[in-house]
Amino acid sequence: MTSYTYTEVNCLEKPHKYTYTPYLGIEFLDAYFRDRLKDIRRCKLQDRKPYKHKIDSYFCHESKRQFEVIFDNAFCQVDESWRSLVNWEDFSTPQESKSTPISDKIEAISSFDIENETNTEKLLSSLIFTQLNIEDEELIKEWLDRLVQRFEVTKKLYETYPPGFRKGKGRKDEIRLYWLFSLLLTLYYTSTTNIKYLSALLKVSDLLCSLSDDILVGETPLKGLSLTLSIEFLSIKLLSYNIREALFE
Repeated sequence: MTSYTYTEVNCLEKPHKYTYTPYLGIEFLDAYFRDRLKDIRRCKLQDRKPYKHKIDSYFCHESKRQFEVIFDNAFCQVDESWRSLVNWEDFSTPQESKSTPISDKIEAISSFDIENETNTEKLLSSLIFTQLNIEDEELIKEWLDRLVQRFEVTKKLYETYPPGFRKGKGRKDEIRLYWLFSLLLTLYYTSTTNIKYLSALLKVSDLLCSLSDDILVGETPLKGLSLTLSIEFLSIKLLSYNIREALFE
């Protein structure tokens, strides 16, 4: 049986280069589905420890609303069972602070300047918030493309990027940054269907799935990770349906 090898070792320590990847056909696709289902279930089982970043609950809830609409339309005539993959009730409306609205906690995307040092966590939060509110589409793509380019080169995300957004600085093992990046890519791919962003998402998801429970628990929202993995899974499934339909028309 073909195995999905990209999550077998810690990709933070030993990143995959993804160069000259052989074509392994439908068996490899099946191996991918099995591997992702295993990690989706793992996230659900390990989601016990309190998680400190409450803003991520807001991101998950708002993302879930968009994903439901997109996949309801996409799967309505293909596969009605898609909803069972995600526990949608897990993403109830988060309680917003009465004193500080969510929007006041996030920096405007227009405040970031490539000539200045960039804090990656603040940038990702701003991009997700902006994407959820369908604003500043050109700026979202501009900054997202920079992040994708940096990640594709190094297979890492750093705490900060200096002016010019070249070689990153600081820690490269902030696990939450990779989850925020995966959520942003998921939102952007499902709204544009540009394969470039699905390709980047697969690599970020591989990295996250390659990490052990003791690294993930408490450092990333496991319900949120199960959400992004599920939407990636459904996106690949939908893409495979569309390819088969085109081949057999």
